[in-house]
Amino acid sequence: MVSKTVVPKEAIVGIVKGFYEPHKHHLVSIHGVDIGGSIEVQWVFCEYEDENIKAFASEFAYDDTIPSFRDILPSSWIHEAELKDMFGVDVEGAKFGLFLEEDGVKAPLRRNGV
Repeated sequence: MVSKTVVPKEAIVGIVKGFYEPHKHHLVSIHGVDIGGSIEVQWVFCEYEDENIKAFASEFAYDDTIPSFRDILPSSWIHEAELKDMFGVDVEGAKFGLFLEEDGVKAPLRRNGV
């Protein structure tokens, strides 16, 4: 079963931190979706003991800073670096250049480029 909850960007940190239980949930991925002038970020979790998938989504302007969850989800750093490289967004604490070369194409997954 898959469920997606759309929440205001100002509330995403509190909602995910309130939901996440380290011995119950596994971070599957963090996705970015260009929705035309902004990005929808989706945090996807699965329960360890069954196949329930829960996603939380928030819309961010391309010049917003997207919060990091590394304090509770240490493995999220790689997904956050991917968002920064592939969409050219500012993710709190993420560095550019994990997936793309410094002199390469910028934000290849954005519809209109950077």
